[in-house]
Amino acid sequence: MSRLGLNLGPKGGSIKILKIMPMNHEPDEFLDLVDENDKVIGRKKRSEVYTEKLSNFRVVNAFVVNSKDEIWIPRRTANKRMFPLYLDMSMGGHVESGESYENAFKRETMEELNIDTGKAQTRLLGHLSPQKDGVSANMNVYEIKTDETPNYNHNDFTEHFWLTPQALFERIANGEKTKGDLPKLVRIFYWLDPKEFDKFIGKANKTYQQFCIWFNANNEFSKHQDRWNSIISKGGCKYKNFWEVIIASVQHTWILGVARLLDTAYASFDKNKKKPRLSLEYILQKLNNHNLTTKIHNELLEFQSFSNSIKKHRINVLAHNDINFEPSKIEAGVEDFFEWLEDSISEIKKYPHLAACKTINLKHTEELSKNGVKEVFENILAGEN
Repeated sequence: MSRLGLNLGPKGGSIKILKIMPMNHEPDEFLDLVDENDKVIGRKKRSEVYTEKLSNFRVVNAFVVNSKDEIWIPRRTANKRMFPLYLDMSMGGHVESGESYENAFKRETMEELNIDTGKAQTRLLGHLSPQKDGVSANMNVYEIKTDETPNYNHNDFTEHFWLTPQALFERIANGEKTKGDLPKLVRIFYWLDPKEFDKFIGKANKTYQQFCIWFNANNEFSKHQDRWNSIISKGGCKYKNFWEVIIASVQHTWILGVARLLDTAYASFDKNKKKPRLSLEYILQKLNNHNLTTKIHNELLEFQSFSNSIKKHRINVLAHNDINFEPSKIEAGVEDFFEWLEDSISEIKKYPHLAACKTINLKHTEELSKNGVKEVFENILAGEN
C-alpha cells in the first residue's frame, strides 16, 4: 500500500497508466485537398485544415426524408467542439484521404444513423463547391427516403425533429441556431425560390404569348387571303415573304418554348446536377411535395400525345439541316395545356412564400395578342392600297 493509499500490487509490480481522452475527442485524420475542379492536389490533417480555415477539402452530407416530405433534423450534442447544440443535417462527415464520396457516405451513414445505404432508398441530390455555391467545403449531398426515425448515435445528436422546409425556416427566423450549411442546403435542394418560380411563370407567359401571336397571325392571313393574293399577284406586296419567314419563326419559337416547359429537371449528361433546367419538373422537385407532384404528374398524362408531338417537332427543328428532316404534326391541345398549367401554378402559389409570385393571365395575353396582330395587319394592308 502506498503512502497515498494506492494498492500497487505485489512488490516489484507495475501500474498501467491509462490515457484519458476528452469526451469530444475527434480523430485527426488526413483529408484530401482539392482544386476548383475537385481534383486532389495534396492532403493535410483535419486539425490543420480547420486551423488554417481552408475550404478546399471534401465532405458528405445527407438528408433523411419521409413520405410526408418532412426532413429529419437532429440537434448536435453539447460536447461538440464546433456548433454545440445547433441543428444539423441528418448526416454529415469528412471524406478521408483516398476515400470516395460514395464510400464516405456509406461509412458516415452507418456510424451516425445506423443505416446501411446498400439496403436503403438513396439518391445523389448534387455536388456543391465553395466557389460556386458558397458552402463550407466541396461536398456531395445525398437523400435517404424512409419513414423510420434513424437509430442515431447519441454521441453525435441529442434530439431530433421531423420538419418541413418551411417549419425549419420558421424556427431559424425565431432564433434557432443551425450549422452553417444547413439552411443553404435546404434552400438549394428542398426550397423553391420565389425568384425562380417567377422566372418560370414569366417563361410560360412568354411562350403562350408567342403561340397567341402565331395563332392570330394565321387567322388574319386567312381572313384577308383574297386581298392578300390580289396584292401579291400585282407584284406590289413588299411583305410577300412574311408568311414563310416571320410566321414560321414564331411557330418554331413557341413550340421550343413549350418543349422547354416540359423538359426534365436536368440533362441526362448532367450527373452532378449543376445546370438545372427551368422546367415544370424542376419546379416540382424543388417543391418537395410528394402528393402535389403525384397529382400534377397524373394530370399531365392527359397531355401525353400533345407533349410527345411537341418534343418530336423540337428534335426536327434542331436537326433542320439533316437530310432526313420532315415536317411533323403538332397534336391539338395547346390552349388546354396552358389552362391546366395556369391552374397548376395557382395551386403551387398556395405555399405562403410563393403567394406573391406572378401568375399566367391567359385571357389578358389572348386579347393583347389578338389586338396587336390585328393592328399590324391593318397597317400592312393599308400601306398596300
